[in-house]
Amino acid sequence: MTDWIRQSNKEVSSLDRWIIGFIALFIVGFFNEHLTAVRNLGLYTAFLLTLFKLVTQRQEVLAGLRGFVAETKVPLILLLLFSCSILFSSLFPYTQTNASISSLFNETRLMMVFFLIVLVVGDREKLLQGIVYAMVVAMALGSWHFLIKDMPALSELDSSFRVSRNYANYYEYLFPFALYQLFIEKRAWLKGVIAIVLLFGMLTLVLSGVRGAWLTVAIEFFIILGYVIFYHRQAFRKMLPYLVAGAVFFSGFLFYSLESSKVVKNAFDKGISLTGRDRIVKERLPIFMEHGDKAFGLGHGGTQYHRFMHDHNAPRSIGRHEAGGFVFNRDEPFALQSFLHFGFVGLTLMCFLLAYMVYDLLRINKIRNAYGVSILAGFVGVYLFRGLFEGRYLSGLLFLVIMYLILRSLGPQLKLHDEAPDSPG
Repeated sequence: MTDWIRQSNKEVSSLDRWIIGFIALFIVGFFNEHLTAVRNLGLYTAFLLTLFKLVTQRQEVLAGLRGFVAETKVPLILLLLFSCSILFSSLFPYTQTNASISSLFNETRLMMVFFLIVLVVGDREKLLQGIVYAMVVAMALGSWHFLIKDMPALSELDSSFRVSRNYANYYEYLFPFALYQLFIEKRAWLKGVIAIVLLFGMLTLVLSGVRGAWLTVAIEFFIILGYVIFYHRQAFRKMLPYLVAGAVFFSGFLFYSLESSKVVKNAFDKGISLTGRDRIVKERLPIFMEHGDKAFGLGHGGTQYHRFMHDHNAPRSIGRHEAGGFVFNRDEPFALQSFLHFGFVGLTLMCFLLAYMVYDLLRINKIRNAYGVSILAGFVGVYLFRGLFEGRYLSGLLFLVIMYLILRSLGPQLKLHDEAPDSPG
């Protein structure tokens, strides 16, 4: 048995490759609502392999864990404090503790398991790259799923045709990673594949009619483009003709959609509007400020929110009637959403964590040829911009934080690509 374990210790990189492969499957499924089985197979198989590694390669795992903690000490402490605060809020919610804890567990369980696996993987550089390639695959499968599924309506751009809103919500996380990979990818055939995936993804996004995702992706695009022009001028010059060609094709499709699709036309006609979210804030925030627990909030989940609003006779102007009664729409801006559910303590700790992450990513982006700009663009677009107007998912935020921790754990010697970034001077 001892000899077998010693032999297993020599296969560190091989076992890591298997774990990274199944994590890639998880990422593909996580960003595609129709691939739940793939998501679960990837995550839990990777978790079982992680447990096997803990048993057979304990010393290597402990050494890697010490290195991870040493490189990520400050953000790890902030993440731990934030996690404790939202757990406390959900253990002592407005009503029904079981419902609150269950809701929190359901939203965060995948990211918790994902993070535990990340702690054990030794080759986190390969892990980061594997996740990014998996995000490109997820984008491709998502686009083709919706386009093929709705091909009859797509062929006529029928006024009733609309791509699932969930695709738009996934795409805004995937886009900055795929776009940056397009610029830094050295293999010409793979660069072409990524370009095609991005273009089809953007066409699918247009047909979703989700204005918030359109603006989010535009912001992410200009952040990535600005970074590439500044740090990767040679790569930008090589890609410029293809970018222009892609822009011309995309513009033509957009104009055709405006003429042929009522979904797209209606989205443009609405312009930038809050679609009732300002009323939600005006009508419900004063009720919470008067009757709610401002320190720790209502606790996680819709059960707490709806019970609180019903108990305090909130106006029923925005929502829907169902068999069980009136259901309030919960689409406050992300910061206010966090304040309502986790209180001032949870919101403050989250702001400290995210402020440190942004500061560190800005520093990383100056000295490293890595994916820090993709994480930063995703956070700025999804949470700082779109989150100003509507609610966002805690699980998506945790994914970006974990990606940042993976990048941060690689240390100051990080160099993901053979070429150093072009000098900004």
